[in-house]
Amino acid sequence: MPKPVIAAVIVTWNPLQSDILECIKKLLSQVDIVIYSDNGSNTETKKLIVELEAEHKKISCIWNGINLGIATALNNGVSYAKKMGANWILTLDHDSVPEDGMIFKMLDAYERLGQEEKNATAIVCPNFMLAKGIAYPDSAPRLIETSITSGQLVKMDLFEKIGGYEDKLFIECVDHEFCFHARKEGYKILLVPNAIIKQRIGNPSVKKIFGRTFTVPHYSPERYYYQLRNTIFIYKKYLKTELPWIIKNIRSTIYSLGKVVFYENAPFKKIKFAAWGIFDGMRGKFGEFKNR
Repeated sequence: MPKPVIAAVIVTWNPLQSDILECIKKLLSQVDIVIYSDNGSNTETKKLIVELEAEHKKISCIWNGINLGIATALNNGVSYAKKMGANWILTLDHDSVPEDGMIFKMLDAYERLGQEEKNATAIVCPNFMLAKGIAYPDSAPRLIETSITSGQLVKMDLFEKIGGYEDKLFIECVDHEFCFHARKEGYKILLVPNAIIKQRIGNPSVKKIFGRTFTVPHYSPERYYYQLRNTIFIYKKYLKTELPWIIKNIRSTIYSLGKVVFYENAPFKKIKFAAWGIFDGMRGKFGEFKNR
């Protein structure tokens, strides 16, 4: 079989330069093409990406000019990767760091599937190293309902068959919507627990109460707006096909908002933004959040 051509699409928007350098150090040996889809980052970030492009032939840049959101930036990167002949897309946030051998382990797990399972499996995803440790206990590869965008290895065929990411969501829940869209069309998502990616979510702090450890993300108020608005969109669109996940997510969302109230700064402002998000999700208002 021909060797797969893997393109990494990295969405950047004012990242820490150390994050860019740590990611690219781990990534260059694992993929054939690296595409930065930049959403109007600052001068320092642009300068660093230009220097990396000049130093490494694998690297290309797309300058979106303004913050178009993660969905549109990913779609721009996927379109560019298709022109370059990629048949697998690795999607990454600018603060993601793939561990050594991550992609090999993901593809190896995929290749071990039977032919019928291969045909049905369109997304392969890694395990996550979060602030409080590994997200999933070590186990054999298994099918899951959804995964976050960062680290997903997606067949180019899937984009051609179901389209790209939902632009109007801007940020937040873009990953879940894409996964549920794929599942609705009959495709599967494979989790590979021994393939690890480090992922920072928000500006987390780890709390421990009564022997239970949990993470407080400390998102901005705007992030809570997008989370709640786009979650409502998913509930409405996938109620019939993803009801068990929706029920679990409702409980998880209530729990997350409780952590906002008790452990985060400016809790009332964040709850207010979350309420705006619910309201806009119910009335179908999408796109970029505008301060009000």
